[in-house]
Amino acid sequence: MNKVFNYSILFMIMCFFFTSCKSKKGLFGKKKEKGKANHFSFYNDSISTPIQYDYLSFKIQSKFDGESINSPVKSVKANIKIYKDSVIWASVTALLGIEAARVLVKNDSIFLLNRLNSTYTYGPISSFVKQLPSETSIGLMVQILLGKPILPKDQINETMLSSNADTVKIKHSFTDGPSSNSKYIYTSKFTKTAPYLLNQNLMDSVKSHYLNVNYSDFKSINIKNKQHTIPFKQDFKIYNGSLITILNTYSKMNTDKQTFNFKVPKNYQRIVY
Repeated sequence: MNKVFNYSILFMIMCFFFTSCKSKKGLFGKKKEKGKANHFSFYNDSISTPIQYDYLSFKIQSKFDGESINSPVKSVKANIKIYKDSVIWASVTALLGIEAARVLVKNDSIFLLNRLNSTYTYGPISSFVKQLPSETSIGLMVQILLGKPILPKDQINETMLSSNADTVKIKHSFTDGPSSNSKYIYTSKFTKTAPYLLNQNLMDSVKSHYLNVNYSDFKSINIKNKQHTIPFKQDFKIYNGSLITILNTYSKMNTDKQTFNFKVPKNYQRIVY
């Protein structure tokens, strides 16, 4: 159950092992195409700006599969609560609504409570997901789950945009510093009129690793007196030697103030990973 538990809960973490990359400055300019400046302004103003929130809570169903997940369990339901850029709390339910596990994620650590076998564990996030860079933040994780770009808007410029009749694409290649042995290619797509991403992809072309996210089922949510269009479905494909697919479906999202209860019962045994 412990390995299954890790895969089912860490869907918020596993898919971000590329996300600490920083692009290099000094890109070569290209001749501007008609309409590019307007598309770039729309991207900056309506798509790439992070969603400001204090609290978020929602229910989620995650369906996952992959050759590295050796378990008959392929779906979990959870209640998720988030405090701005600092805490993600999750309660995972089993059959009949019984809590099977509880998770508390901070920017530097994760705590896992397994109620099915009375065990718990904690440690740096990187000790559970080896590919995850230590500097990856909760704030970035949440923004990607809300349909915001992996790369911040100050790393995108209008020379990276191309368009057809309905959609605009972004493509950007970069390395993670001068000594990096990886080369990253970022792509994303959005329509010319709708304020959300349809998909985004980040690939390490040297190691052949990638993260692909497709967004759908968009709903309008009021957060801090501002309407935001949020994808209530995200289809993740993560390849890091083997393919993992994760389909998240949200429901009952709200911005009410939350509490984050996490206490280890005295009779629970600690498991070290």
